[in-house]
Formats: sequence, structure tokens, C-alpha cells
Amino acid sequence: MNTARKTIVFGFSIAVLLAAAYVVRHALVLIYINCIFAVVLSPEISGLSNCSLGSWHPSRGSALAILGFLAVARSFRFPFLLSPRSLRKFSNSSSNFQNCSPV
Repeated sequence: MNTARKTIVFGFSIAVLLAAAYVVRHALVLIYINCIFAVVLSPEISGLSNCSLGSWHPSRGSALAILGFLAVARSFRFPFLLSPRSLRKFSNSSSNFQNCSPV
């Protein structure tokens, strides 16, 4: 009888925990994504903070800021790397789509 009671309490507590997790699922997703970023970026931040520029060693915060700046710079650099030939292809394909419109 004691085992059945423990099983019922365990099942009920799991159901309550799952219901609570469902209610706060958006916050849990944010926490999970932040943990993934922390695990992925930790070696890069440690390596960058161990580098020295003269006598200056960047702190972890400034290493993170440098990585963020480099990521933004890379994302803004991408459109400028497209060759004029590929840009012409994109413009030609858009004009082809306009010619095929059903209206």
C-alpha cells in the first residue's frame, strides 16, 4: 500500500512540475539559449582575454564586447562582398518574376 501511495504522489508531482514548466516555457527557452551561448562563447572569450596588447589584457566583458563588435561587423560586411555579377542575377530574377505575375 505504501508503494502505491508513493507512486501516486510521484506522478502528481511530475504533473505539477510539467504544468509549471509549460506556463513558464518562454522563459525556459530564453534560459536554455543563454546557456548554449555561454557554453559556445566561453572558450573564445577566455582566449581573447588571455591575449595581450602591450601590457593590456582585456577583461571578460571587453572580450565579449570585442566579439560582439566583430559579429556585427561581419554581418554588415556580407552584402558588400556580393559581386556585381550576382547582384545582376538577383535583379534579373526579380524582373522575371514580375513578368510572370498573374495580374
